[in-house]
Amino acid sequence: MPPNGGDGTSGGMEHRVRRLEDDYKEVRADLKTLLVDVAVLKERVTHLPTKGWAVGAIVTTLGLITAIVTLAPKLQAWAGLIKP
Repeated sequence: MPPNGGDGTSGGMEHRVRRLEDDYKEVRADLKTLLVDVAVLKERVTHLPTKGWAVGAIVTTLGLITAIVTLAPKLQAWAGLIKP
């Protein structure tokens, strides 16, 4: 029996090679699409906020809330809404 189950000749080789070439073209096209998708994903990730930005936004918001709560009675007294 010839190796790999063939008939020992190159019979059918052209068909097999053509199929491999077609598969190769398909894989290359898929790879190109994948590379573009990965590049788009990387670009989108670079525009996401960082941890530093998020922490800064939270600290700033808490600071503003604290200032408003602390100064609210003084502002109300200054506006004449309550007695000092």
